[in-house]
Amino acid sequence: MEPERVGRRRTGMRAAWAILIAAILAGGCAAGEDAASTSAPTAPSLGGVRGDLEAARLRWAEANVATYRYVFENDCAECDPSARAPHEVVVWAGADFDPGDLAPNVEEMFAQIEAALDEDQSVVATFDPDLGYPTDVGIDLESRPVDGGTHWVVRDLNPGLPGDPVSTDVVTRAEQTWLASRPDAYEYTLTVFCNCPLAGSLQTRVEGTTVIGHEVLYDGATGGVVTPISIDAMFSDLADLMASVDGVVADGIRFEGSARFHPDLGYPTWVGLDLTVLEPDAGLASLPSRLVITITDFHAVDIEPEPSPTDQLAELDEARAVWRSSGIDAYRYELTFHGMLSADFTGPFLVTVVDGSVSKVTRDGAPVPEGQITAYAVEDLFTLVEGSLSAGLESSVTYHEVWGHPVLMALDLEAIAVDAGLMLSVSNLTPTE
Repeated sequence: MEPERVGRRRTGMRAAWAILIAAILAGGCAAGEDAASTSAPTAPSLGGVRGDLEAARLRWAEANVATYRYVFENDCAECDPSARAPHEVVVWAGADFDPGDLAPNVEEMFAQIEAALDEDQSVVATFDPDLGYPTDVGIDLESRPVDGGTHWVVRDLNPGLPGDPVSTDVVTRAEQTWLASRPDAYEYTLTVFCNCPLAGSLQTRVEGTTVIGHEVLYDGATGGVVTPISIDAMFSDLADLMASVDGVVADGIRFEGSARFHPDLGYPTWVGLDLTVLEPDAGLASLPSRLVITITDFHAVDIEPEPSPTDQLAELDEARAVWRSSGIDAYRYELTFHGMLSADFTGPFLVTVVDGSVSKVTRDGAPVPEGQITAYAVEDLFTLVEGSLSAGLESSVTYHEVWGHPVLMALDLEAIAVDAGLMLSVSNLTPTE
């Protein structure tokens, strides 16, 4: 999927899904054992790669490591730098959690080595002498970089999940570290793995406590779109909602997993949780059974000038003029409401507009019942923005670079934290006859 680029915007919202992150961070988590071999791998004997492979597979099978993490580096000369850079991969009970899906797990490495041998390709491989996993793999290296030769390096493989059990004190110390060392402005990549509307990955830019821009890297959601959020909002919601005893939060959710915080800056780098709903009527009964969140590529950036209300109104007028000059009055687009609600209320919804008025709203091809949501024509969105800015409410809007229509709106940012504000996105707008 091509990245969806979203320009500058101002927002201080606490996206509702951050409440979930906060609540689950607050409880007790259990990480796996960290003991693993760090001894130097042995070199394969001449002509004995297949024998070394089979022996290594046997050691790995006997170790019976279903959950582990490791650092993976793909030394591919023709790859994008992001694919070459060393990064951590987590395999949790057979499921891979790798932002960007760039690395094979141990079983897949074994399979690719075997396939290369079966095809009579040149293979050089070393394996850990204790656990058996591949540590250095070269396949058809003489072809690099012309036609895709492979060179993988695997290091620091340890059984268990990243991080340690988390307590209220641990989270409080992490927040204190973050507040003491937080850059004035920063960017980071957030990836959410789950079978829920939040799944996906995006780069987020923050100034102070305000999200001012984001770029969707990919959207793996079953409905909805992963929502940008500041790291302060994660900790703020955590402080407000922290209420757990022995891993059971107040609204009836038990969770097991682990969390890890950056040692110098304090922000969470990994949160991985298995969730069990204990009370059928719990408010979070629709939660996914597993949720994993990673923060990577964190770095400080320069602060951009703060737009004044007058500037925001001028930007609105300019965008509205661009939209009207396009002459588009029949179109359809995908409308998504951001929040921790079911897809019935978040979407995405396909909105059809004819002669400037909404004529049809569907989700997954089925009509949406009247009154379930409020759908908007583009002119309605401009009116909402104008009313919010005129009332002096803190708002953030990003406009389409070509047609001028709003693509991301967060109105009454302070109210969003208590679910009275409005945050929505418009995507894939297409003119129709």
